Amino acid sequence: MPDKGDNSLLSLHLKYNHMALDSLKHTPEYKTCRVTEQCLTGIRHCPICRTSNATQRPHNNMTSREATRILEKIHCDTLGPFKGLSFFRSRDKKLSLIPQKYYITNIIDEFSKYVVSIISTTKSIGKVLFEELDMLNNKFSGVRIANFRADNAPELSDIQSFRDRGINREQVPSYSAELYGIAERIELCLTKLEDVF
Repeated sequence: MPDKGDNSLLSLHLKYNHMALDSLKHTPEYKTCRVTEQCLTGIRHCPICRTSNATQRPHNNMTSREATRILEKIHCDTLGPFKGLSFFRSRDKKLSLIPQKYYITNIIDEFSKYVVSIISTTKSIGKVLFEELDMLNNKFSGVRIANFRADNAPELSDIQSFRDRGINREQVPSYSAELYGIAERIELCLTKLEDVF
């Protein structure tokens, strides 16, 4: 385990359980960590990563094919927390601002790249998510959601609700952006927008 005062890229690799170099670039600590050639070599030749064959590839050894119609494959991921302000009206009718954390959950159709964003103050959005999925199912006649692809987030662990709607639930391993490209790309755009504002 790295020292608490060490802010090198190699210590960040160890802190995040041998996270891949490409994934490390998306962590908040990456902007302030010390990147040297020795750190990059240490990560590329990490003996634990090599022993465990830590490659970013599908765990079922199958390639996923692209969607050929709308609602064939839906991607979902939660981004946040974002710091923001919320309005609050006190008993004496004065309006004030209080700090608030927000999460953005994106539901993305792979074929059309249509995005539905749910902004909430908590990560547990199961009920709202299923309402949005039902609305998408009802929006297009004769077309239903076939596959729902998300990481192993606890708020999306209700597999029976997916089965009741006739949706196949595909699970993506955590911290594997290479397997989750569409959702990660949308989140990267949103993160860049947050930096602007």
